[in-house]
Amino acid sequence: MSLTTPVFLRPLLARPVAILGAGACGRGLTALLDKLGVIETQVYDQAHGTAFDFNVDAAARCGLVIFSSDFSSDHPWLVTARAAGCECMGELDFAALFWRGQVIAVAGSEGREILVEFLAFALRSNGFEASAVCDRGYPFAQLVAECGGGSLAAAEKIAVCEVNPSQAGTLRHFRADATLWTNYSEADFDGYLNPAACFAANWTLVACTAPGGFVAGSSVQVFASRWHLPLPARAVVATAAQPADPLLAETVFATYPMRESFVLAAAWWGAAGFQPSELYAAARTFRLARKCPSSDVETAETARGLNSKIADFLSTDVSPRNSTELHAITLLNRPY
Repeated sequence: MSLTTPVFLRPLLARPVAILGAGACGRGLTALLDKLGVIETQVYDQAHGTAFDFNVDAAARCGLVIFSSDFSSDHPWLVTARAAGCECMGELDFAALFWRGQVIAVAGSEGREILVEFLAFALRSNGFEASAVCDRGYPFAQLVAECGGGSLAAAEKIAVCEVNPSQAGTLRHFRADATLWTNYSEADFDGYLNPAACFAANWTLVACTAPGGFVAGSSVQVFASRWHLPLPARAVVATAAQPADPLLAETVFATYPMRESFVLAAAWWGAAGFQPSELYAAARTFRLARKCPSSDVETAETARGLNSKIADFLSTDVSPRNSTELHAITLLNRPY
């Protein structure tokens, strides 16, 4: 399926395009820009030495600057780009402009990568063409490049996208059919000055999500209330202190913290019109991904990184007994 370039981008792509960051996002963007027939692209990355620094001269040559999720909005290179009049957008935003399929966004302080993998697995298990998208593994731009932007029939391809706060805070073009925001921790600054700023960045996803498609877990509800941010109707899902579910015995979702992710996934799954039994069946056969989604070749670096994240996550005490969860339970049990 050919890619259709939005009108406002055409003159920008006729000039040199700068890519900030040489990691997975940078490689995905390079592949997508190549598919689009862009004549000149340049990747800039501080890790590669000063010869690859983005400076005033580089900014003057470019019309478009696309940055990876590692770049905060006030990064000096982006400040330089904006001062030169460049159009700046994140990898997720840029890729979204060319995607015709559906999008399910997943946000949260803990466990979002695992939930992304599980939702994509559950959808594939039920006959959908679904791909798990992660900025550090298989970025959105790579998926768009490999499948030509998805299908004209919106239901034929689904991108399940992990969205971290640094990405969420810069979104302008990204749109999600559904967003699952599992949890929030005050310890999760993710490059922001304070927890409130980080939370507000994630809150951008509310406006990016189709009406009725946003669901949030207990701790998200608590912090939204604290900072006077009204959740959309039907978005509230009680994920804290849920009783054990015998149908999840011996699965990764049997206990907290992953129990919370399944509760939220089940709420969205049912609202989307799917049968609960299908999600439970997927949970019983789900195994944590160890292979790069774009190939059959297992990479040691990807496996080590994912396993390290999983180990750290599963060893973290985010059970319903901690203070944040107890606060959430107290608020959720108030009479209204």
